[in-house]
Amino acid sequence: IYLLPGQMLPEHHHVGGPDGYGPKMEAWHVRHGTVEFFGEHRGAGDETLISDMPAADRPFGFGEPWFKSKYVARRSAGEIYAMDDPESWHFQRAGPQGAIVTEYASYHNHVSFSKPDMAFEGSKAKAAQP
Repeated sequence: IYLLPGQMLPEHHHVGGPDGYGPKMEAWHVRHGTVEFFGEHRGAGDETLISDMPAADRPFGFGEPWFKSKYVARRSAGEIYAMDDPESWHFQRAGPQGAIVTEYASYHNHVSFSKPDMAFEGSKAKAAQP
């Protein structure tokens, strides 16, 4: 995952059951830069509350009815972060110098976003004109 300075992935979760191939087990290894990992539940135990962050540093959507994450953990190059609850809401945001992150994960085919009307869409290929 290549993240530009301050770039944030949208808050999402991966569900199992009839909609997916079981919960997606995930861990992230920061290769360059710093990353803030946000989640609905504590994972490693060193998370802090998003509400304790200075207001200007809180992520987009915090305080909105659809926003689910409550905690944040910071990791630097060489460090790993993993979630304890694989179906919990989560996302990440790069630090001021951007980040390169390796994601280790089990296969999964279902993702849902917390922000209403957000969905994955690919660009539509245009037919060549004669």
